[in-house]
Amino acid sequence: MKYLATFCLAAALALPGSALPPQPSPSPASTPKVKNPQDARKAYETGAQLLQKKRFKEALTYFNDAIEAQPGFVKAHALRGVCYFVMDDAPKALTELDTALELDPENGLSQWARGQVYFYLGDSKQAIKDYDRFLKTQPENSHAYFYRAVAHYRLGELAPCVTDASKSIEFAPETADAFAIRGAAYLRENHTQSALNDFKTAATKQPDNGLYQALQYVGTIAAGKPDVGPLTTYVRSTTNHDWPYPVAQVLTNSITPEQCLKLADSSFTRKV
Repeated sequence: MKYLATFCLAAALALPGSALPPQPSPSPASTPKVKNPQDARKAYETGAQLLQKKRFKEALTYFNDAIEAQPGFVKAHALRGVCYFVMDDAPKALTELDTALELDPENGLSQWARGQVYFYLGDSKQAIKDYDRFLKTQPENSHAYFYRAVAHYRLGELAPCVTDASKSIEFAPETADAFAIRGAAYLRENHTQSALNDFKTAATKQPDNGLYQALQYVGTIAAGKPDVGPLTTYVRSTTNHDWPYPVAQVLTNSITPEQCLKLADSSFTRKV
């Protein structure tokens, strides 16, 4: 949850019109008395700055003040929803984001953030609907294409998964994640060489990521050229790896293809 929540926060605040210019850190000692829309705007800006600094509880207080003074303040509802989400309260996050979208159905921040909440909750169909709406106004957002690709993968919709992963790669070729999910979709479609190529790319871009080293091993198995070398090198090079099987099992080459394939699939079908 923490990775996805932080990612959602970073991506949300990077949307046009959402981030604010650097300002002095607000004092947490007290919140302003909010009496009118002008004060509401100041409270919102302070809350947004605190949210960027990951001071979530303090930020929430300012968003509460802004909304109390101006209940129809769409951006304040949206960022209060994001705040609840990163504080692991998905139901409250949905309530806030629903409210924001009722007030302004075209608000991109709310569309994106609600899609992320549904993604976390495992509701891939609803997440895709929100990503669809978001991408109509942000057609070059690589993050949204990646998450929509994973949502399609969860539903077994492999062709649109490949399409979205490819779009994510088009707009952010430096990242590894989209190569990994596209490789997983190729693997399910039995395009083994394409899967291996994508897994190799993901592992090369993130050599310290145990999952991507494992996926590369999966790809070599599927392509009929089993090679545990990259995975062995990874396990030997770190003591804090995320590979779930014992190191000895890797080094004795006794990991079964079934274990690797199961890991590859569960990596993208789990909630987070």
